[in-house]
Amino acid sequence: ADLRAQRVLGAGSGSIVRVPYAIRVGDRVPAADAPRRIAELARRGVPAYLLSNGDGTVSVLAGAFETPAQASFLARTLRAAGVQPTLVYRTGRSL
Repeated sequence: ADLRAQRVLGAGSGSIVRVPYAIRVGDRVPAADAPRRIAELARRGVPAYLLSNGDGTVSVLAGAFETPAQASFLARTLRAAGVQPTLVYRTGRSL
């Protein structure tokens, strides 16, 4: 309702869902190392993003899901790519 009132979404368009889960593929990565880590994952076909932990480190995440079950396909894909996935609640701030 707030996004429609602010005219970010039209009256009949868009839907908003809560997606509290993500797959962590890197934890407590120093922020200075983050661009290299994202590029390395991209070369392996893993689209990842960063959330700041507020202490100079970042979490490297992939995906955003409503339920843990929705993450299972991506988790299998990551394992096949040699990446160890961990299902987590998405916390932190975007950079």
